[in-house]
Amino acid sequence: MTTLFIIISIILLALGLAGSVLPGIPGPPLVYVSILILHIFTEYNSSEEFLIVWAIVVIIVSFMDNLMQVYGVKKYGGSKKAIIGSIIGFFIGLIIPIPFAFIICPFIGALIGALLENNN
Repeated sequence: MTTLFIIISIILLALGLAGSVLPGIPGPPLVYVSILILHIFTEYNSSEEFLIVWAIVVIIVSFMDNLMQVYGVKKYGGSKKAIIGSIIGFFIGLIIPIPFAFIICPFIGALIGALLENNN
């Protein structure tokens, strides 16, 4: 059974590393889940301080990654409503318990905001 968890962890780690260069894949959270799986289900344990510090780092990096999406909308000509839609989508994505919602929702919010801007 330990081998299965190690294989799952390696797959998540590889996806997380791919997420460093591919948009739409949340790299840091996947790598952190990989570490948690190793810590919880195998004999490869990490200290509690290590897990807490890296959880904070992952949260900050994920938050900044999503804020950069809002900045990108603003910098590359997004309308005021698109920026507001992107911000609202970001917070909705944090609340929705669907995987990757915090990545998809800002794009949807920006799209809806841009469409509302064009309708006026």
